[in-house]
Amino acid sequence: MTLLSPSDLCYVHIAQKFVSWVPNAMIKGILKVEMAYNIVKPHLDLKMQMSNTANGANVTYSMHHGTYASCDAMNILTNLAPSCSSNCGVCGILREGNKMGYSRSGPGKMWFASDSNFSLGYCRNSGIKTMFCVDVLYHTFNNNGVIIIEKDAASLPRFLVIFSV
Repeated sequence: MTLLSPSDLCYVHIAQKFVSWVPNAMIKGILKVEMAYNIVKPHLDLKMQMSNTANGANVTYSMHHGTYASCDAMNILTNLAPSCSSNCGVCGILREGNKMGYSRSGPGKMWFASDSNFSLGYCRNSGIKTMFCVDVLYHTFNNNGVIIIEKDAASLPRFLVIFSV
């Protein structure tokens, strides 16, 4: 993981989009997440397969995924690594990517929203909250701004926003 500077163009873009949906958010830090090869490779393979069947149409969408932190999420900003080992949504995603087996949406399904305010409801922590910006593979984006996927490889965490409201 890399802690982005507030002057970094990625930070500015993510923060502007994030705060446009959650205007009272106080961003503590944005981390660029680089997932392990065993998570990235299946995602890229699925993306290529979907792109081929979509005749070159876009299949990648930038979405939000709110989750809870059992640990002190501020330690992640300091250590640039997951800081706990059990029952922590943010540390689990940082280690393993998004996994259907851990989804609260029911077996075999995971939700992502274009609107960070919608995903805010999944950030159960009071005080410091965590939300991922995720590349999600999907054939057709629907108008309600929510994508439900059924394959682990369909999502790839790209950034982690640590914030309070």
